[in-house]
Amino acid sequence: TCEHGVIENCTPTSNTKCREVFQSAGSRSNLHWLWALLILIPVPALVYREVKRRCRRKENGYQK
Repeated sequence: TCEHGVIENCTPTSNTKCREVFQSAGSRSNLHWLWALLILIPVPALVYREVKRRCRRKENGYQK
């Protein structure tokens, strides 16, 4: 028996393959949200920082 569900039933030559906790549908959805947050939060912050840096350089006369 498997606690979180069966991936593949047993055969005469292999054992049952059980589903791990992180492979359930709900936690997989949560994992997608985690990756989205890890990507979507830093990217706008880096863009904002670069825009501010270029504005400061332009104001100080360091324009290329």
